Amino acid sequence: MGNLKGLFATSLKAKLILFFLLVGLVPLGVSSYFNNNSFKEIKQINASNLATSASNIANAIEKNLFERYGDVQAFGLNEAIQNVNNWYQGSNAIIVTAMNKLNAMYGIYYVSLLVDLDGKVIAVNTRNDSGNEINTSSFYEQNFRNADWFVKARNLKMGVTHITPLYKDKKIGSIYGDDGLTMGYSSPVYGPYGKAIAVWHNYAKFSLVEDIFLSSYRDLSALHLPQAELTLLDPVGNVILDLDPTYNKGSATKVGHDFEKVLFKFNLAAKVEAAKKAVNGDNGFMYATHARKKIEQAAGYAHVPEDWGMNWSVLVRAPDANVNAPIIASEKNSMIIATVCGILIAFIAWFIAGIIANPISNVTETLGKISEGKLNTNPAPITSQDEIGKLEEYTNTLLTTINSFMRTAKEILDGNTENREFGLAGEFDMASQEMLAQAIANKTAAAEMEFAANAGKANVTTGFTTCDMDLKLVSVNPIAEKIIKSVKQYLPGNVDTNNLVGTCIDDFHKE
Repeated sequence: MGNLKGLFATSLKAKLILFFLLVGLVPLGVSSYFNNNSFKEIKQINASNLATSASNIANAIEKNLFERYGDVQAFGLNEAIQNVNNWYQGSNAIIVTAMNKLNAMYGIYYVSLLVDLDGKVIAVNTRNDSGNEINTSSFYEQNFRNADWFVKARNLKMGVTHITPLYKDKKIGSIYGDDGLTMGYSSPVYGPYGKAIAVWHNYAKFSLVEDIFLSSYRDLSALHLPQAELTLLDPVGNVILDLDPTYNKGSATKVGHDFEKVLFKFNLAAKVEAAKKAVNGDNGFMYATHARKKIEQAAGYAHVPEDWGMNWSVLVRAPDANVNAPIIASEKNSMIIATVCGILIAFIAWFIAGIIANPISNVTETLGKISEGKLNTNPAPITSQDEIGKLEEYTNTLLTTINSFMRTAKEILDGNTENREFGLAGEFDMASQEMLAQAIANKTAAAEMEFAANAGKANVTTGFTTCDMDLKLVSVNPIAEKIIKSVKQYLPGNVDTNNLVGTCIDDFHKE
């Protein structure tokens, strides 16, 4: 962590890369955040569509069963039934003919049975809803006085029907050669004097409910949800219909019956939260992991009203991967785009940071060597024509100027005062000129002093003076000073014979 902080503290390139990443990735992150929230909302909407499907199934069941609730009451009003002379006439009775016609008309009943108030069979249909003969003679051999539906329906008021919940009837199964899944609807038949005279019992086919589920499954398949799983639960949560063609539980045209492990035995409400909510009377949707399939599913659930809807519950479930396939694809595409953009942003950040920082690093390196006195360093390369290029150019100019100034200073210090043009600018040139003037002055003074010394050695009785380029006295030997003082009276008044050094020679000629 400390090394990372040190890197950002000392590296302009690292700072620029971080800056560009923040500028590029922060908006990308914010966009991804809002996209993700939108995806979640759409997922909720998609799951709610399954809840709508479950609710539609529940409503269809309720409507269908309500009609069955009224059918049995209406059947008992038939005139042929009201005439007791038509009772107990066997398969050729007028009542049987009426029953056969009703079965063919409605197409949803296995058997219609009429019994008297003692439970004795009066009549039973002899043809199925397709008009084909069926053998129902065994019903005449049975008395239903102890049957639960008979006991409960016998004393019901007019307009009230007793419902026998779904069960597997062996006799019905043997007659029709199927599993005999049926629901019973029983109602007393009232005579012309307002008294109950018989009880009518209809064995309704459970296939009327299965057909609703099959139709809904086909609708879901058309919506690209062939993996949908549709389930019907009894009041306590036991499975009574399980349609899941993807896992070989039925097909698009037929509902399978697994009595060994599932139907009437497997309590889904004890294991699945959506089923529990539905059994408790709730309608809604949720996402959950399917325990057996090990996949995430969207689940819609609805409860069928108790009055004539059997107090059932409907579940419609489908894999999240199918329900939200477009959204998942969009999420993956967004992730890919975000990743590619992130990599691209990082590359661009690295590239641009290099364009900016590398030349500056070169300039910094050059200036660092100059500051250390390493003037033989190579000039910084010119990488552009912009401000950074100007910085590189000015750095190189500074290096060249310093080298020129150092060479000039060395020449002057070496005594070469003949060159008066140095090719320098500004204060570098001014400093060079000042150094040159000082060197010349020092050189002249040294020469004069040397000359005076040599002259004094040659003739100490001779008066001797020296002057500079401006004709000002720079040395006066004692003999010369004595001679000048001896003629002071003839000299101009501004000549100070006691301080001759610095006096201009021209002053001796002025009056």
